[in-house]
Amino acid sequence: MSELCLKDQTVLTLKDVEGVPSDIIRIDNQELLPISLQKECTMEKLVEWLDKRSMPNTREGLDLVKEEFGEDWMRNKNHASLSDHYWLKKRTETYKRINFFDNTYSLDIGNMFFEPWVVPVNKINSNSPDLTTSGVLRKRWYQNPDNSSFLLKAESKETHQEPLSEVLVSVLCEQLQIIDAVKYDLYVEGTTMCSKCDNFITMDTDLVLASHIYYSEPKGDNESVFSHLLKMCEKFDIPGAEEFLQGVVFIDSITGNEDRNLGNIGFIRDINTMKFIGPAPLFDSANAYWNTKNVNNAVKSKLFGDVESAIFNNLKKKFNLSALSKDYGYKQLITSYPCISPTKKDNLITEISKRNMRLCNDVLNMSR
Repeated sequence: MSELCLKDQTVLTLKDVEGVPSDIIRIDNQELLPISLQKECTMEKLVEWLDKRSMPNTREGLDLVKEEFGEDWMRNKNHASLSDHYWLKKRTETYKRINFFDNTYSLDIGNMFFEPWVVPVNKINSNSPDLTTSGVLRKRWYQNPDNSSFLLKAESKETHQEPLSEVLVSVLCEQLQIIDAVKYDLYVEGTTMCSKCDNFITMDTDLVLASHIYYSEPKGDNESVFSHLLKMCEKFDIPGAEEFLQGVVFIDSITGNEDRNLGNIGFIRDINTMKFIGPAPLFDSANAYWNTKNVNNAVKSKLFGDVESAIFNNLKKKFNLSALSKDYGYKQLITSYPCISPTKKDNLITEISKRNMRLCNDVLNMSR
């Protein structure tokens, strides 16, 4: 028998077969269930929820890691994470002893993807939050001396540009001050260029993805994705959701990011009260600036395309965009980034400069 817990509070009691949960015996605390299980809590839904918060089979480099180190390390003992405080309890374990926020964790799994030459093949310690980190690109968690953690996310084999994109959007958001955004830096791990960001979740909060909010009720036939998401945010009483989502649409529009989805928008919840604090800072903008033409063209968001134009035109009137007329460091960042060609660098600088100048001129003309 095992238990799905939120910290040390039992949420579900589970029947195990050979150490793996196979059935739900009872729901111990309905109010503490993950949001995606509150409407329908079945074993099938629980397995689906656990799978989505785990390392996917599509992770870049996973096949090579399996070839060298086998697959035993992938057996996730308790599914503990650095994004929330749910875990599978067996026997007399306590959250105080197993959580990754207070306790030191193994670096072996991260090393297998970035520095495999330092990993002891026959003594792999898989006690790591890397097992509950989703996403296709290679990622790993590291700890600071005070046990706080930061996340590294690698460049892709296809474009090599993702870390630069993350940093460029971070710098842009800092200049415009429209919405809060995660601060990214560049970081070389092993032989790989990565983006680096601090964990913004603490022992008292968790991250709830927009997909969990959105699918808590079916979308009406006449509703847009944007309006349905807003309605669900109102249902869960999430402060500042509308302003934040509008800001996300605006930032994605001027950076040509077509990859915004319900899995890379999030909200922060206080797990002591189970009430939402507000939106998580903007994160995962790795696809921004991929296609330099998109920076200056009217790009329809795959997620919010039906409202993108109206939101963009409204916000460019509302906020002071004069900071875009200055060199806020993007040229130096692009020039010094070693992983893309000189031609791509020149195109990026040219298109971003044109975009910034056009936006500033539009705002100036509107004020006359």
